[in-house]
Amino acid sequence: MQAISVVEAKRRFSELLRRAAYGKETVIVGSRGRPEVAIIAVEEWERLRAIEDARDARLVEQLIREGGEMYTVADVIRERLRAHPEEAIDLPGFESVVEEAITTERSA
Repeated sequence: MQAISVVEAKRRFSELLRRAAYGKETVIVGSRGRPEVAIIAVEEWERLRAIEDARDARLVEQLIREGGEMYTVADVIRERLRAHPEEAIDLPGFESVVEEAITTERSA
């Protein structure tokens, strides 16, 4: 994994994209010595999304199991923010997780 400045990333952008896409390298781009973003291959991004979706599904299942109550999407998002305040909430990802949980509960 390589860490570079924003200025350097601008200068070498095409090269960094190739290295991430074809060399499967992760490049961290930062400003003032702090990491800001990562350039990663799409396959890695998809893998990370799948992990996140699975974690979201487990959270929904846990909420349903523990309370035996119905939860709104707002409840799920609120719980997710409590558990992982630093992470962004991906609403399209939540929609699929909630739909799956509803389908599972209806078929039970």
